[in-house]
Amino acid sequence: MANPNIVNVSAIYGGRFTGSPSFGTTTTMVSNSSSSGMIYKINTVTVANRSATDSGVSVWIYNGADYYIAYELAVPPNASLVILDKNSSLYLIEGDSLRATLTTNGNAIDIIVSYDTIND
Repeated sequence: MANPNIVNVSAIYGGRFTGSPSFGTTTTMVSNSSSSGMIYKINTVTVANRSATDSGVSVWIYNGADYYIAYELAVPPNASLVILDKNSSLYLIEGDSLRATLTTNGNAIDIIVSYDTIND
């Protein structure tokens, strides 16, 4: 697993994940394979609660262990929360993935992730 040099990149492509995680099930939103030769810059992570009750969501980076960005975050009914924005963006190096799970059974959360893939 390498950490590609991004000083002289060959290409930058925009990407997006949209999905709805399930209760107790891990959803991989963005995954950077261990030999991709790329860096993924996560620009934004937004969650929206489509239910009439509080919902819980966890979002984390996995690289052999879980490192949480948001842990069992309560999302108010019929509301959206920004978990990550461009002022606090992060990089997924080779072997990392961005994951989420719904921590409240029976509720509906949508997640939108905006990211750039940076090729060396």
